[in-house]
Amino acid sequence: MYTKKRIKLISIILIITFFMGLFNNYERQTVNAEAEENQSIIAQDMMKRFSVSESFIQENIDNGYNLNEIYAALYKAELEGISFEQALYLLFSKMVNESQTATTSVYNGAAGDSTPKMIIIEADKSTITGSVYNPDVTDSVYDSPSVTEGVYGNKGYQSMSLVETPPILETAPVYDKTKLSEAPYSVGINNESISSLSGSLSIQNVDMTLPGRNGLSFALTRQYDTDDAQYYDEKYGSEVYEYGDYKYYVQFNAIKKKILYRYTLKYNENKWIQQDYDKNGSIDYNTIPLSTDEKLRGTYETKAAAQAAMVLPLKYSINSDQIYKEEIRPLDNLNTIPNYIMYSQYGYSGALYKTGDPFKTSGSFTDADTKTGKDTCIAKFPGKYNSSKIWQSTEPGGSCGTSMFYDKDGYVGNLTTKVNSLTKDCPNGSTPGWICTKEITSYFSGLVTKPAVDNRKYSQKYNGYPTMPAYVSSTNYGPWVDDSVTGGRMRYAYEINGSQWIDIEAYDGPVEGDPVPLITPLYEYTTAKDEAISINGRGNTLAGTEDGYNYYYASNPNAELKTFRVGTSAGIRYFNDTSMPLNEKLYPIGKGWSWNLPHVQSEQDKLYVIMGNGGKYEVEGTNLKGSDWLGTSLTLDTTVKVNGISSKYVLTPIDGSIKQYFDQEGRIIQISDAYNNTIEFKYALENSTYNGRKLLSQVKDAIGNTIDIIYSSTEVKIQKGNEIVTYTKKLEGNMELLEYVVDAENRRTDYKYELGEAKFNLMNAYPERAKSNPYVLLKNIKHPTGMKTEYVYEAAPVKRYSGVDVMNEAYRISSRVDRLYYENGTEKQFNWRSMSYNNTDVGQSYGQDFTFSTTLNNGLTNVTTQYKKDFINDQTPMQVYLEQQKESADGFDKVANHAYTKVVGSRAYPVSAPTSTTLSGVGQISQ
Repeated sequence: MYTKKRIKLISIILIITFFMGLFNNYERQTVNAEAEENQSIIAQDMMKRFSVSESFIQENIDNGYNLNEIYAALYKAELEGISFEQALYLLFSKMVNESQTATTSVYNGAAGDSTPKMIIIEADKSTITGSVYNPDVTDSVYDSPSVTEGVYGNKGYQSMSLVETPPILETAPVYDKTKLSEAPYSVGINNESISSLSGSLSIQNVDMTLPGRNGLSFALTRQYDTDDAQYYDEKYGSEVYEYGDYKYYVQFNAIKKKILYRYTLKYNENKWIQQDYDKNGSIDYNTIPLSTDEKLRGTYETKAAAQAAMVLPLKYSINSDQIYKEEIRPLDNLNTIPNYIMYSQYGYSGALYKTGDPFKTSGSFTDADTKTGKDTCIAKFPGKYNSSKIWQSTEPGGSCGTSMFYDKDGYVGNLTTKVNSLTKDCPNGSTPGWICTKEITSYFSGLVTKPAVDNRKYSQKYNGYPTMPAYVSSTNYGPWVDDSVTGGRMRYAYEINGSQWIDIEAYDGPVEGDPVPLITPLYEYTTAKDEAISINGRGNTLAGTEDGYNYYYASNPNAELKTFRVGTSAGIRYFNDTSMPLNEKLYPIGKGWSWNLPHVQSEQDKLYVIMGNGGKYEVEGTNLKGSDWLGTSLTLDTTVKVNGISSKYVLTPIDGSIKQYFDQEGRIIQISDAYNNTIEFKYALENSTYNGRKLLSQVKDAIGNTIDIIYSSTEVKIQKGNEIVTYTKKLEGNMELLEYVVDAENRRTDYKYELGEAKFNLMNAYPERAKSNPYVLLKNIKHPTGMKTEYVYEAAPVKRYSGVDVMNEAYRISSRVDRLYYENGTEKQFNWRSMSYNNTDVGQSYGQDFTFSTTLNNGLTNVTTQYKKDFINDQTPMQVYLEQQKESADGFDKVANHAYTKVVGSRAYPVSAPTSTTLSGVGQISQ
């Protein structure tokens, strides 16, 4: 049973369907009023037959389809084994009667769509004898209309005797723009770290903090990294150039046959389904047409014969049909029951014969009954007491008589008196004048009778097979089949749609004459070469049609490759280019310096997340490719608004504890925890100094504390209440350098730099295209205590490869030391370290696996760390694994080997069990 909700939905569907029907003029709707009344049955039938839901029906009605259209599409999808969407497209993509727009056309039944278009030129009909485009053809030949117009229609083409090799066409550089977070692979002192992977230097200083609430605090951390100290970000540009373009064609032998014609009379036929829910011969529902198919009525040798046939009406002979029919007729008299009755309805007629005995349809029979009926009667005698206190009658009393009529509960009869009893007396001795009434009760009994009752009604069942006789119709019908869904039956119906038309069909006459030369269109060399080989295997198949003839490849086509110059083509040449680094655009605090804040970057149709720790990861779907933190996702989110700026993305770890929100341009605008505590980031336009760039102007925690940032060409001031940190910058060339920082305690830290010349090349196959891109290398730091930290880099940069032909040069730390200077001119050295790279580098090659190592020397021990770099493919970021760590001191070696047997996702992780440590002279020690 359908719920009230479902009935209500069906009612709404019917109303919508009705109004949509007013605007859809289909050729066939339901055939009678009964079908309109059965629309609710149609909807229920649809849900049951095709296992679709009410919401499915409503959704498609909302999309502009009415109930009949949805039903027809479901039927078509089921019958033809296609999807519902495909059925909708086939039924309703164009509601055009194609027969009304059909025109007489020529069909070549022998030709296939895969046959290439050939240029049909016979040697004896051309101004060129022999090979059509032979290299010795002169310019005067191309003035001939039969060639310039009939062949390629371009007088500027020139055939060539020699083939010029086309230039090598360049493709855009493809390289890995992601960056691995090197924090886990770094060694350092205090706020300084040196990567044992790349040899890069990283400095971090916390300049200002906000306490926040419930643990969600914030530290504005300033960081320097040699990888970020290069002048520019690398990119590439392109330019278009022209080069000579050469094409090729194939000449081959063919035979020709004259095209003869015959005439076919055709029409379009609609096909739909009729349903008879009760199997009573009445058509309860017609679907709209499920398909319109082209049909052949006849083939004729002359057009006149086809036209004569066209005027004859199209009729179908419909076979006779029987239905099984049962009827129940009420009986007036059980003694006169007819043996058969006549049936005639919906075109079906015949006798229905009595089956079985009459049966009761209603009522019942009750037998007569007799019982003893009883009743009573009271006679009253009024009186009063005289002065002697004697009761005396004052008026005549009543009498019950000796008999009584009984009529209760259907029983009737006469009762007689059996007993009279004084039931109320007035004894002498009462007060004179007192009124008293005596009562005598008479008791009656006797036999009473209830008559028999018979209100039964009877009917008789009849059945039989009424028949619809054979007839001729303009509509054709298929046989009836049972419908298990409705319990009724269904059949296909067919009817002509629109007007008939005549097609002219072509067929081949006999072969005429000797083989003739034909040519193909112009191809690229490889295609033309393949086409020549293919043509030699196409013997006796169709090549093309021209001037009333079909041309077929000869049994031996003898295909030959020919050359033809078609003009010039355009190629693309790529060149190296540069742009301002994103960190510098966001945080102009000095080359190589930035704040430890994440951001989202869109670059060449790809999305990247740059983490605060320096890692850069491509977004694939919602995941960060190559990230160690599986489950961290970047998704679209517009729920947060800060300072009038709405979020576009949110970066969420797998536990959802801390969420980072970014605006449309990738800037971070909010950090929030699971308890809705927030850190907000506000931005302002800096028009005077930075040409309208939007820069970080304020950071605010959940309890209202703020860090305000003010920019100028020489300073950046950071203020929290009375605390102020000042960055002082200087300009060298066109680069801003951070010269010194004065912290909130008025302590000054100075920074010195040196220029490191470097180049990059995104198309390394062309070394001459390399472009300069120097580094601003941090040379020394003078601390407030007077101590100076000095850094020494390798004398020359190392070449690193991030693509097949993509190279960038980078500098690596060679040594670092802290020096303390005294007033007497002496100095003391602390924390000396040196790095060597054992003639290897993390980027020494691309597209293959390799191992590399670094050695750290602190004057007492040498620690050599060996890594394996795992290359997977161009689409997957590299993976780096620690293989071995060897510590040497005083003639002893301690070696730790690492194995990777645990795999999560695409990453392998170390486990403790296979790790072993070996001490020289002692042997292996398992850990």
